[in-house]
Amino acid sequence: MANISIEQLLNVNDPASHCNQDHDHNSLPWPLEACTWEDQLLWSMSDTGYNEGAGAAVELANTYGLQLPPEVAILGGDALANAWPRRDMMRYAIDVAKAVNPGQGTALAIVSQWHNCHAFRCLVFHAGEVADWLLRN
Repeated sequence: MANISIEQLLNVNDPASHCNQDHDHNSLPWPLEACTWEDQLLWSMSDTGYNEGAGAAVELANTYGLQLPPEVAILGGDALANAWPRRDMMRYAIDVAKAVNPGQGTALAIVSQWHNCHAFRCLVFHAGEVADWLLRN
């Protein structure tokens, strides 16, 4: 993954602060080494509902000068979360990983699980595998 860490691209210190799931935010249901990181990505690739991570993705894209899809660039807030489904954001993450920077694409894919601190932590822990997955898809 390029010479930049996920921690430099995303604030990974308090994923529970943006988690909307009804679970114990402090204890994981599995050890991070064994979490189903690929299942988290596959779910994101098929989800077309409200995208809580869209705002974080746009912030990341703007910080690094990534060109956003035109229909996304003009929106903000809840409108953005309703208009940019995870499925489309994941396709964008794949394109960024392949054409621009694998680390930035990986960070975009990780924020597809912004709303679920367990899945978010899983993807952060497996960022290297996530990057490889993006480059293969």
